[in-house]
Amino acid sequence: MGRLLGLDVLVEGTIQKGRDRVRITSRLVDVHTGRLIWAENRDYPAADLDQVEAVAARDIAILLEAHLAIHDRRGN
Repeated sequence: MGRLLGLDVLVEGTIQKGRDRVRITSRLVDVHTGRLIWAENRDYPAADLDQVEAVAARDIAILLEAHLAIHDRRGN
């Protein structure tokens, strides 16, 4: 799918909700090689779903910004 969209990296993940916890698994994958660049599981209190979404989005954005900066410095 990433190649069809002309992407270099793809963020994918899952959300699992338990009775009192939410686990978000995020992965950053190199579209061209299929290589896993980064993966992380984070657990959050289920009562704070709005905050969980904001924190997860911020964490992924920070990671992407760092990856793109490295990618640009390499001239790729």
